[in-house]
Amino acid sequence: MGGHEPDVGPRSWPAGPLDERRAWWELDVEASSLELQQDTSAPTLLGYDVGRFDADSPYLELVHPDDRTLVEEAIAAHIRGERENYEARYRVRAADGEYRHVHAVGRATGWDADGRVTRVAGVLTDVTPRVEHERKLELLRERSQRLMRTRSREEAAKVAVDTADEVIGAPLSSVHLRSASGDRLAATAVVDAVDEIFGEPPVYERDAPSGSRSRVVWDVFESGDPLFLPDVSAHEPLEEGTPAGCVLIHPLGDHGVFIVSAPEPDAFDETERTLVDLLASSLTTSLDRAEREERLRDRERRLERLHEATRDLIRAESSDAVAERVAMAARDVIGFEIAMVRFYDESAGGLVPVAGTASVAELLPERPVFTPESGSLNWEAYESGETRVHDDISDLDVAVDSETGIRSLVIVPLGEYGTLAAADPAPAAFDETDLFLARILATSGEAALEAAERAGELRARRDELERQNERLDEFASVVSHDLRNPLSVLKGSLEIAAETGGQAHVDRALDAVGRMEGLIDDLLTLSRAGESVDERERVALAPLVERSIESVPGPLTADVTVDEDRVLLADTGRLGQLLENLLRNAAEHGSTNAAGADPVRVTVGLLPGGDGFYVADDGPGIQPRERDLVFEHGYSTTDGGTGFGLHIVQRIAEAHGWTVSVTESEPGGARFEVRGVDSLE
Repeated sequence: MGGHEPDVGPRSWPAGPLDERRAWWELDVEASSLELQQDTSAPTLLGYDVGRFDADSPYLELVHPDDRTLVEEAIAAHIRGERENYEARYRVRAADGEYRHVHAVGRATGWDADGRVTRVAGVLTDVTPRVEHERKLELLRERSQRLMRTRSREEAAKVAVDTADEVIGAPLSSVHLRSASGDRLAATAVVDAVDEIFGEPPVYERDAPSGSRSRVVWDVFESGDPLFLPDVSAHEPLEEGTPAGCVLIHPLGDHGVFIVSAPEPDAFDETERTLVDLLASSLTTSLDRAEREERLRDRERRLERLHEATRDLIRAESSDAVAERVAMAARDVIGFEIAMVRFYDESAGGLVPVAGTASVAELLPERPVFTPESGSLNWEAYESGETRVHDDISDLDVAVDSETGIRSLVIVPLGEYGTLAAADPAPAAFDETDLFLARILATSGEAALEAAERAGELRARRDELERQNERLDEFASVVSHDLRNPLSVLKGSLEIAAETGGQAHVDRALDAVGRMEGLIDDLLTLSRAGESVDERERVALAPLVERSIESVPGPLTADVTVDEDRVLLADTGRLGQLLENLLRNAAEHGSTNAAGADPVRVTVGLLPGGDGFYVADDGPGIQPRERDLVFEHGYSTTDGGTGFGLHIVQRIAEAHGWTVSVTESEPGGARFEVRGVDSLE
């Protein structure tokens, strides 16, 4: 071992990582003295002039008290041969009083005759920069983990700027995120010193002029490339003054920028710039995650509100009510400020606007009916049964609203019923969540329309059953009362005629039979009069009046005139019955007019505006107090009348969806007006 040559010694060592400084050391074990030899090409390791430490100037006293035992045990173990090499990392007090982290390595270089180690030599390296770097990396790792646990963009931005200040030493750091409008980068988090130096956090406008700080920041954001300005004052494109001397601007994807700066130039070395890159990358990842989670939370909130809106939709009692609620849900739940619901209307030949948000009327012209020939985007979506999304309709020739300022358009079919359309002045305004919720709303709307349709059918059946029950009650009343009287007369007259053989009693019996026949005919007519009219046909009014005159039993003592002919949409048979009953009523009650015994004059004409028709006479008229009673069954003012004629008129009108009323005619007679009648020119 005595001939062993040491493989360490004073040489011209290359610079270590992070520009670490080194010195060669040699320990005289017997003299307990240690000599340091500094590489003359490097700065002094510990800043001491003396290079030799002995009993009067012990090196061990410079070692941090907490590390002295470690140093002593490590060198002793090597001297005893328990370790092949000596190695220890510890802290040493430098000449400036600050402790430096050093890494000592060495091995035995001298032995006595008995083989005991007498000298140990090696290299002492100042690893303070490395330790500081490792500390920063560990702190950065811990902060990155904290970033991953943040719940919002604001919280993530705050962690980032605090880390830049504490780890990198950047007291003017800030995070600026893009506004919802997309034209500003506003400060979301800043180090406290930013407020103190700038007065208030700066806001960077997208349309800022060249040479401004805003323009420099936006150039970085839009290019996606980081910008390092070691000396801001030397950056020629920047003409606007700034308190920052050294700046590193790092883009954060689509979110914004991370600005790390210090008041003095050349504040950040390459290592710190690397740390900023790592921190910016972690911040971008955290912002991405926060945005995804916020979108998810927003979707869950909107889904919950949409679920509530769906329950409200199902409770709607009509298709129009469903349309109103779909439009309101599109605005209040999904956020479509401009939304419209259209229903297909066969009579209109296309998609008719039914309900919309207030913004539709405020921002857009009057909504037309979209027909198959119009080539509209709404009709295309309805006919295909598929959702249509247009990020920008301004370049589409077929878009009705291409010149209204509308840019984005989404159209979702409502099955066979129609469409839900939403628009926005901004291009590409609708994201996947909007479309997802719009489809759910459309599906719920379609289900609600089906339910409303079924409910309408059930109500119609219920109403029809109620009308049938009413007719049955009427029938029972007639059978039990009205028919009982003529039957009693008939029975009594026949019994007397049988006893006496008198013709007068036979005539009375025949009158009773005639009255019974009339009641039976009216009952049969009434039983059909109230049934709903499902199918209608084109009926010319004047010819039908002529046929009705001929159908009145017996001679009609009335002069009938039709003022104006018109084609009506009605059930021909029942409309004829209605006219026949009105003409017979006029003849029976107005056979004596103001002139004497002249036949009553009856006029049939059209109501103003084409809403229906009237039948008027010049007879004695109907007193106002009796006008509400004349349509009740059994009401009659003539001997032998059944009291069903005008009641049948009312039932036929109701079956068509019309209304009938009575008032006074110009000559002072009765005027019956039938309204709500669809007519054709």
